[in-house]
Amino acid sequence: MNRVSEDGVMPTWVREPHRKYGTSYRLINLIVLLQIVAIVGSRGETYTLGEAYAFGVIWSFAFKALAVAVLRFKDPSPREWKVPFNITLNGYELPLGLGSITAVLFILASVNLLTKEVATISGIGFTGLFGTLVTNAPIAFYLTWQLLTVAGCAIIAICMLSAILSCRKVIKLEPAVVFKG
Repeated sequence: MNRVSEDGVMPTWVREPHRKYGTSYRLINLIVLLQIVAIVGSRGETYTLGEAYAFGVIWSFAFKALAVAVLRFKDPSPREWKVPFNITLNGYELPLGLGSITAVLFILASVNLLTKEVATISGIGFTGLFGTLVTNAPIAFYLTWQLLTVAGCAIIAICMLSAILSCRKVIKLEPAVVFKG
C-alpha cells in the first residue's frame, strides 16, 4: 500500500509514519477498517467472503499476467528469466507460454465473473468505488453508465442464450419420459 501511495494513487498523508513506532499507521488502520466493513457487510458468511476474495485474486492474477506480457513488448531488453515456449519470428520474440497463461487466467476470471453473483456485484462495486476515489491518480478511470449498460446487456444476452440452448433439449423431450414413474 505504501507503493500505491508513492505512485500517486492514494494521497501522501496515508504514508506518514507514526511518531513513536515509525510505521505507516494510517494505512494499517485503513486496512483494518476495510476488513471490518467487509466482514460486517457480508454478515460474517464465509462463503460470501470467499467468493469476493476469489474474484479479487483471479482478476489480479489475470491483469498482472497481462501487464507482464505488455512489458515484454514495450521493453524487449534481455531478461534473467522468461516463461518457456517463446518463438522468434523476424527478430521478434513471441511469448507463447506467457500468452497461454494470460489467456487461461482471463478465461477463469470470466467464468468466475459469470457464475458467481456475489463476487460480480462486490467486485464491480469495489472497482467503481475505488475508481471514484482515485480520480486524480494517473490510473484513474471513468465508469460511465454506457459501459455498465453494455456489460449488463451482454450478461443478460449470455444468460438468455444459455437458457434457450438448455430449453431446446426439454422441448424435444417426450412428455411420457418426463412423467414416467
